[in-house]
Amino acid sequence: MKYKLETTKKKAPNGKRVFRVHYHDGIVGGYVQGEHNLSHDGDCRILDKSIVYGKAKISGSVLLNGRLKVYGSGELSNYFEDKKEDIERYIL
Repeated sequence: MKYKLETTKKKAPNGKRVFRVHYHDGIVGGYVQGEHNLSHDGDCRILDKSIVYGKAKISGSVLLNGRLKVYGSGELSNYFEDKKEDIERYIL
């Protein structure tokens, strides 16, 4: 397992509680609704204040950073990087 989840008081826009991602290499990541949102395989990471919730899933080499919101029922599985701080959401 490449990360563990820490309980927070933060909630996703859908009202569900989210967890903070802590990677085993010491990096504190972004937020997920549950382990179903972030694969333990590959190099994928959710960083900064990015949040993934609902049935959305991040896998492969995807890197989310900044303030991205990913939700819906799709999966991002190829390389994706966006460093713009003002991006608010990506809908799958």
